Amino acid sequence: MSAPSCAAVHHNYPRTPYAIAKRQAWHGSNQPTSSNSIKGCLLLLTHLSLLGELMLVAGALLRPQIGLVGLVVTAAVVAVLSTDRVWRHGTGRGSCLGSFQVFLVTAAYFIGRYNDLSKNYWKVLKRRLGRHA
Repeated sequence: MSAPSCAAVHHNYPRTPYAIAKRQAWHGSNQPTSSNSIKGCLLLLTHLSLLGELMLVAGALLRPQIGLVGLVVTAAVVAVLSTDRVWRHGTGRGSCLGSFQVFLVTAAYFIGRYNDLSKNYWKVLKRRLGRHA
C-alpha cells in the first residue's frame, strides 16, 4: 500500500559547519525530553559544552581566568566526542587533518545542539511562568 502524503524527504548531508549546526539545531528539538542511553550522554556533553561557552563569554566580560577554564571545558568535551567518533567509525583515523575535520564537525554539532537546547529551555520557562502568573 502506498501513501504519497507520508513520503520522507532526505535533504542530503550538510557540507559546511554552518549547515551542520543548522541541521543539528533541527535534529535537537525536544532533546531534553527525549533523551535516553547514548542520547542522554550526548545531552550531558551538550550541557557541558554550553557551560564552557558561557564561561568563555563570562571570561570576556569579567575575568580572563573564567574564559580560560571555559575554553578548556569546551575543547575537552569536543575532543571526547571527536575521539569517540574517530575510534568508533574510523573517520579521520591515522590522519591529523582528518581528525581535525572531525573535531570541527563535532564543534559545529554542539553549536547547533545548544542553540536548540536554549530554545527548548526558554519554552519551558515561558510555560512555567505563564502558569504561575
